[in-house]
Amino acid sequence: MKKIMIIVLALLLLPLADLAVAQRGGQSGGGGRRGQGSSQQRWQQDAGRGQRGMGQGRQGQGQRGMGQGQRGMGQGQRGMGQGQRGMGQGRGRGQGQQAAVLDANLATGLTQMREEEKLARDVYLTLGEKWNLKIFNNIARAESRHMSAVGNLLRKYNLPDPVVDDTRGQFTNEKYNELYQQLVATGLNSPEDALRVGVKIEEMDIADLKQEIDGVQSQDIRRVYLNLLRGSEQHLRAFNNQLR
Repeated sequence: MKKIMIIVLALLLLPLADLAVAQRGGQSGGGGRRGQGSSQQRWQQDAGRGQRGMGQGRQGQGQRGMGQGQRGMGQGQRGMGQGQRGMGQGRGRGQGQQAAVLDANLATGLTQMREEEKLARDVYLTLGEKWNLKIFNNIARAESRHMSAVGNLLRKYNLPDPVVDDTRGQFTNEKYNELYQQLVATGLNSPEDALRVGVKIEEMDIADLKQEIDGVQSQDIRRVYLNLLRGSEQHLRAFNNQLR
């Protein structure tokens, strides 16, 4: 009898056990579905972040491209500004060159003064070698500077330089060729005659410079002539002092 009751109870409890197993399986299935749902959600979130990242990357690239374009435009504008300044400077130089035009008399005076300073230098070098007097060598160096100052004015005003051959005693103007020969011949007679030649040259320079200065309107030429005049006056005093 007891065995029969145990069998009956087992048969009654068997459906309940199957039901519990089924419920646990359902729960496990639900957990799997929830897991799948969570995975899908994470994948969608990751995909969304990727799309946002791509969008931000494209936007950043676009902004950088726009910034580079703006910098390029700025550089182009600076280049145009520099070109305009260069054109303005070119026009200014061109106008200055046009303004630097001398009348014929002033141009002739500059040309002659260039060779006159060379005449003084060449005569002093030759007489200084003959008599070994320091005064000639010292003043010859000053005359070289005077030559350079007048030469700069010739280049500034686009005038031809008569000193095409800087050899001692060689001149474009035949007048200075003759003066060189005469002055050297006189100065070779004695040291005193050489000093008198120096006096004669400086007196000639002073007279010519004063005449040129009276007709000069250009301030740069006038300034050079005045410097040459002061130099010639100093040289004249030096020669006269040496003679005394």
